[in-house]
Amino acid sequence: MTRVESVEDGAFTEVMSTRKGKLVRADFDVVESDEDRYVLRWSQRTAGTPFERVLREAETEVRLSPAAEEGTQVTIELRQVMSGMFAHVGAPMVRRAARQTLDEALDGLERISG
Repeated sequence: MTRVESVEDGAFTEVMSTRKGKLVRADFDVVESDEDRYVLRWSQRTAGTPFERVLREAETEVRLSPAAEEGTQVTIELRQVMSGMFAHVGAPMVRRAARQTLDEALDGLERISG
């Protein structure tokens, strides 16, 4: 992800860059934001976008919980339902990309938290 923009009223846009430098935009809606339970969940808008060929649904949830030694455990869960031919043949490729995205997110959190 290159940047986040258009953050307003429970929605935001991620701007990503492909390996060739082309910018790709993905729009999201916040589905749940519960400060008492430390949960944030958002869903990607796929209908009518280039992502629709690959994904029928995509939802991300971040949960925070107390950890040992006054730390915080961060759990990031990404649920994706693939569409079309990707539901059968593209699953390993999409899973690998999702795993890489989650690993990068956790690495980034580790970098900024020290």
